[in-house]
Amino acid sequence: RTRTVIAAMVAAGYLSAKDAKAISVPRIDVRGQGTLPTGTYFADWAVPEARGHSDTGYAAQTQTTTLDARLQAAARRAINRAPLGKAQVALVAMRPTGEVVAMIGGRDYAKSPFNRATQARRQPGSTFKLFVYLTALRKGWEPGDRIGNAEIVSGSYRPKNGGGRYSDNLTLAEAFASSSNVAAVRLYNEVGSASVIQTARDLGVTAPLAEGDPSLALGSGGMTLLELTAAYAAVAGTHNPVRATAFPAREEDWMDWLMGRRRALSGSEREAMQALLRGAVEHGTGRAARLGQPAYGKTGTSQDSRDALFVGFAGDLVVGVWVGNDDNAPLAGVTGGGVSARIWADFMRQALGKSASPTPRPNPSGPVEPLDVPNATDIPLGDGVNLSVENGEAVLGGEGLPVGVRIGEDGVRIEDRRTAEQATHDREALQRAEEQARDAIEQARERAVEAQRRIEEQTRR
Repeated sequence: RTRTVIAAMVAAGYLSAKDAKAISVPRIDVRGQGTLPTGTYFADWAVPEARGHSDTGYAAQTQTTTLDARLQAAARRAINRAPLGKAQVALVAMRPTGEVVAMIGGRDYAKSPFNRATQARRQPGSTFKLFVYLTALRKGWEPGDRIGNAEIVSGSYRPKNGGGRYSDNLTLAEAFASSSNVAAVRLYNEVGSASVIQTARDLGVTAPLAEGDPSLALGSGGMTLLELTAAYAAVAGTHNPVRATAFPAREEDWMDWLMGRRRALSGSEREAMQALLRGAVEHGTGRAARLGQPAYGKTGTSQDSRDALFVGFAGDLVVGVWVGNDDNAPLAGVTGGGVSARIWADFMRQALGKSASPTPRPNPSGPVEPLDVPNATDIPLGDGVNLSVENGEAVLGGEGLPVGVRIGEDGVRIEDRRTAEQATHDREALQRAEEQARDAIEQARERAVEAQRRIEEQTRR
């Protein structure tokens, strides 16, 4: 059959006789079904991307992926040690650049090759609150600002806090750590549905999100664990959106920033959001994920406990864990702050070299249950005049200054470094200053592009 097709291509003029003669007949794999190697979740996901990297047809090729055998084994051990009952599980681990280093798409590939990390769109629960709170931070809110936490008794949508725990109000830091549902819905209404969805899009979420639906604040919109984890990677790293990849990510340079191909959260936005995520782990619903080093993350439990998630980052790894049933049946007594957080912590301790469990800390207010309101403390915000180097960036800021300046490889960023009191009285002035700064940067970018065009034109001449 091969020779017949090749002869037809020669006759039709698509191949020369010389080229046709050089084509070898493909070898046929005649092994039995029992001896053929099975695929893996990662390999199935990586193959389409590998094909996109190839510019040849039938030829042997070797492409190196980002899968780390040590981390993949650690992920499998963490899954096997978890008390899952009959539930399914998925885990994705990636670098902040989006390079996936470990992937578990289910408990047993031989029984079910369906990849629950990349193919299943499940409700993210309260892990979606990342986008709500980040939207508020982008609009000038501070972790110490307060939001109502009283029961919602009017309107068509009346979400409840788990355990029926309410109070007059909470700081954003307290509401996020305790995963208050009513506070998240009120904050969603304050910042606007369109803005929350735009934040999710900026961080790479492509799944359908219903505008104007307040239940979206509690994670009613389905998405894959892979894109949810990549969104958290954008908060852990230095640019967004983060594209999950099975192959080494392309290194970006200053031209990516200049031409608008690279975006990033401001330093103040990232630091404040990371503070909220760390608070959720240190004294909130994610305390089962505490490590012997700084850890950041958020629990998520969908309605009737049909999905249990924990997504977060520590060291140079961003990891998402999902537990649920394929038929969407409720999970008995399973929450994101329970088994999912413990799987996450087990994997992280192996990956980062933390084999021992952290020493439990005394908590006079008692255990924190998902959606309860613990007696959390405010997240402190530092000030003071200084010039310092943070994460490879030069940072200029000081008390009384309306803005701060960060200079790094991704360019110059202007950020709000004022105290909460100053922000309350001068928020509009800051917005005007930021708009002027954006206009100036855009003008500089346009001039640089025009200058580059002229240089290229002169070179051609």
